[in-house]
Amino acid sequence: MKRRARYTPPLLVCLGLLALAAAPGLVASPAQAATAAGLSAEFGVGRVRSGARRWSSGELTLLDGTLGALHRRELKAVGGVDFVRGGAPRRAFGAGLFSWDRRGRRITIYSRAFTEGRSSPNWTVVHEVGHAISAWELVLERRRSQAAIDAFNSSVTTYNDRVHAYNAAARTFNTTQAPRDKKQADRLRGELAVLQTRMQEARTRAVNSKRAVRAVTRQFRSARPRDGVLADYRAALGRNPAPTRYGRTSLRESFAESFAMYRCEPERLRRLLPSVHAWFKAGGHIARIP
Repeated sequence: MKRRARYTPPLLVCLGLLALAAAPGLVASPAQAATAAGLSAEFGVGRVRSGARRWSSGELTLLDGTLGALHRRELKAVGGVDFVRGGAPRRAFGAGLFSWDRRGRRITIYSRAFTEGRSSPNWTVVHEVGHAISAWELVLERRRSQAAIDAFNSSVTTYNDRVHAYNAAARTFNTTQAPRDKKQADRLRGELAVLQTRMQEARTRAVNSKRAVRAVTRQFRSARPRDGVLADYRAALGRNPAPTRYGRTSLRESFAESFAMYRCEPERLRRLLPSVHAWFKAGGHIARIP
């Protein structure tokens, strides 16, 4: 019987609400508006595509200015992430949504992000990028796990192919009783022993990798993580509350709101949470992103 290992990552959803105060700033003129394909190529993100609504030229220009304001390693966290223009959000007052399922990672931006936040960088976009940054270590662990599972599946395929070859050689020898056919069957049986050991080792690595994913997932979802960027952020935050009311709903939202404030209203964050501002300024949030 062929052995198979399959892994489907669970759905991760983070909903962002637009902050009440938007950062002042200048928006590029429509004549300078970027194209969806150009944004994907310039910033290394996934597809910038229309969902329930179509991107306007002004919205694409705002997205261009927002992504352009990010650090290289912040952008790396959204490498391959689709940016989708959504219609009506699932929840009232929703402005953005970071989601992750078997179709991949994507950031959905709703109309509220633009009607109440016309400045650049755009708060909602930066907030959702913050979710991608906080999930970066989980992304890496899942990539490693998928590579281990793929390696195990490949070893199973190789082993099964050799089983078929050995069975054919054994049938030939049983018919001919020729020494050379026996030698061929013996050689393939020896290969099977080696391949079986490698397959078992690959299976152990695949199983361990799935355990590692579960461990990192628990840290990511924990209100008091012991490791990872959210743990580092929590240490910088200390006993202070999140900088916004919405940020107080969870540690992940606290991180995303603080990151949005750091990029959009840095002086406000410095006044409210000087230790968090210093942590972001020192690159603590991207220290684990190469």
